[in-house]
Amino acid sequence: MTQYILITSPTKIHKKNYKYLNYGCLNIHHKINTKKDILINHPWDNQKKYQIDTNKIKKIYLKFLGEISNKLNEQHKIKKDLRYWKIIIGPWLHSLILAYYEKNLVVNLLLKNKKKLIIPLINTKAENLIPDSFFSFFAKHIYSESWNDYLFSSIISKKKINKNFTFKEKKPSDLKKLKHNTKKGFAKKLKKIVFTFISLILLPRIKNQPLVFFNTYLSLKNKIILILKNFSFPINLEKGKQFVSPNIFLRKSLCKNYEKKNDLLSNMLKFLFLNIPTDFLENFQNIGNNILKSKVAKKPKTIFTSNGVYGSSVEARYIAECVSKGAKLIMAQHGGRYENIKNFFHIDYEVDISDYFISWGKKKDNKKKIKNLGIIKPIKSFKNKIENKILFLLLAKGRYLRTVDSEINIQRLYDYYNGICPKFYNSLEKNLKNKLTFRSSANNYWNEKEFFEKKCKLSNIDFKRHKSDFFKEAQKSKIVVCSYLSTTFLELMSANIPTILFTPFSHAGYNSETLKAFKKIEKSHIYFRNYEIAAKFINENWNNIDDWWSNEKTQKSRKYLLNNFAYKNRKLITDIQKLIDN
Repeated sequence: MTQYILITSPTKIHKKNYKYLNYGCLNIHHKINTKKDILINHPWDNQKKYQIDTNKIKKIYLKFLGEISNKLNEQHKIKKDLRYWKIIIGPWLHSLILAYYEKNLVVNLLLKNKKKLIIPLINTKAENLIPDSFFSFFAKHIYSESWNDYLFSSIISKKKINKNFTFKEKKPSDLKKLKHNTKKGFAKKLKKIVFTFISLILLPRIKNQPLVFFNTYLSLKNKIILILKNFSFPINLEKGKQFVSPNIFLRKSLCKNYEKKNDLLSNMLKFLFLNIPTDFLENFQNIGNNILKSKVAKKPKTIFTSNGVYGSSVEARYIAECVSKGAKLIMAQHGGRYENIKNFFHIDYEVDISDYFISWGKKKDNKKKIKNLGIIKPIKSFKNKIENKILFLLLAKGRYLRTVDSEINIQRLYDYYNGICPKFYNSLEKNLKNKLTFRSSANNYWNEKEFFEKKCKLSNIDFKRHKSDFFKEAQKSKIVVCSYLSTTFLELMSANIPTILFTPFSHAGYNSETLKAFKKIEKSHIYFRNYEIAAKFINENWNNIDDWWSNEKTQKSRKYLLNNFAYKNRKLITDIQKLIDN
């Protein structure tokens, strides 16, 4: 029997006797026989299986939340309720449970394989891969080759292994990318100086103001109105904090109740305690002391924020401390997909922890907490400065885990980069190919940048979107192409910039309101079912884009979409003030 080396993450070396765990282990340019060389079709390619498992994950999350909260209360010698810990650890806990559960499914399928395999296990100390916060975990670790190999190794090492499998040591490749970055850019330093200066002048009021607001996304005008009506000022919580190394002995002591058990939940809990961010454990006391010393209100009546829970450990901790002392929490939606997806952790979580949740759209909901007040972000309508460009917005998503996206599976994501995007380019007429710009982030998760440079030679490849203003680039373009349903699509609709959408992923994850909206905007050629029809529309209407966009039928369906998912409320700040007054 031929022995194969299993590839669990991308490698530059490809010999005959290699097998790939799944599509996430491929770089886009690899030419392989996917039917023979890929061992596992992801179990969540089946939408019903995905739905069943995500419901199980919700139950595990609630069970573990209580377990970990009790341990952290005991460790830090405090008595905080479940809501307090939900605010601080909820997003990290759910993300890690989801990642572990998903990877465990893949490992279980692998163990049923009859091929003779050499399986690589990562060789590194656990403390090298422990994040400092939820933000660094979600921004770096979950997309990292080393961390995913570490997760895979942790799970498979606890399984009963068949005789046809042998293990081989593997060194981590991208540990440097996971190091904590304490450098601050000039803009951040300047912002800190300005806020510090203002805080000193207004210190007596800031320390006692009844309303605290930050990260709201409100326009300057609305912020000023909020200041004048409440005589309260926006705060800047100092995010600079010392970094504390993980205490492995402490973490192992937290796992001792589960050491003798070898079932899924016990192994998952051990992994959670071993990998809990240092801000929740070793650095917890330091962050608390920094908040006590900070020049902000310690007992406000109300906190208003759009993404304070996700911004940093310091902001989430501040919110939790204030809420535990009686402050009311008003949270506003900060992304467009909240009301489009059937199964979306973020909206369930944010509604759960808040006293009021401000939604962008007008979707009817039985929860009294949800207030449909419209889009928070101040998006102006633009008149295009036409430069005859086609701006194609690429999805930038990691390869290893499906995570919270209920419509985007790993295989389809591979097909998106490998086939759909370059095929859109090939479907354009020759005179339009050089007008196309593929825009994405510097992450380049699948090595798609190099692939597009080779396959789409006439197009412009821009993988530095963080260095240019998105709306300025969109405003220059004759038309923008959204290749997936995103917050950006709704923002472009709100800005009234000529935009089309096609969705290459399954519709099974979208709710009924979204599917109804697709049908509506499809009639006016804003939405297309695939890349071919979208490219054909541009080819046939290139010289008449403005006429199509300004057409009454097109504008009517655009407004229908916004009215449902991101409407502009002229009384937005008045309505927010009513919630504050309540």
